[in-house]
Amino acid sequence: ERVATYLKATDRPELAALADTYQAMLVADDDVEKNPEKYFDRVVETGAEHRYYKATHKMLYLLLKKLGDPSILEKLAQYDRSDYDERFRDDLLFAVGKYHYEMGDLDEALSNLSDIQRESKHYAKAKFLEGILYVRKNEAKPAVDAFKEILRVVEEDPGAVKDPDLYQRLAWLSLARIFYSTTQYELALKYYDRVP
Repeated sequence: ERVATYLKATDRPELAALADTYQAMLVADDDVEKNPEKYFDRVVETGAEHRYYKATHKMLYLLLKKLGDPSILEKLAQYDRSDYDERFRDDLLFAVGKYHYEMGDLDEALSNLSDIQRESKHYAKAKFLEGILYVRKNEAKPAVDAFKEILRVVEEDPGAVKDPDLYQRLAWLSLARIFYSTTQYELALKYYDRVP
């Protein structure tokens, strides 16, 4: 019924008539509705050569948003980033980057997080995680760059960050810790003094 309504609304009455005629065939069978992940697994395992590979990617994303099931992230992490739909690309990059971080794959996490656009609602969170990842890899310079980028974003466009005060304080504290650990005590004090 909804399919026919959509087709009529998009000026395709001949397809709407077909949808009405074959309505019973346009319904997913009970097993697919009860266990969609089992069917998505087959598509993901087959890979890009499966004709529903890209469509399944979109459905997995929607399931992730609705259910929050971490096993869905494991499936999404198998997709190439070039397959990500632009409408939710940054959401996926952040979710998959965080997934790789939690799995201990720091390089893959960094690769995903660093692709997030500056305009994204996830940008400050992604930069913070990037900084943490570089700290874990004992790479102070890119960690400092990531934390300073948070400060730039908060200063230039505080409305772009969900909680600008929090991210500013986290960046200051993180920078202070990095400078302290690299025996740059004056810089460490400079940032510690900014933390309320």
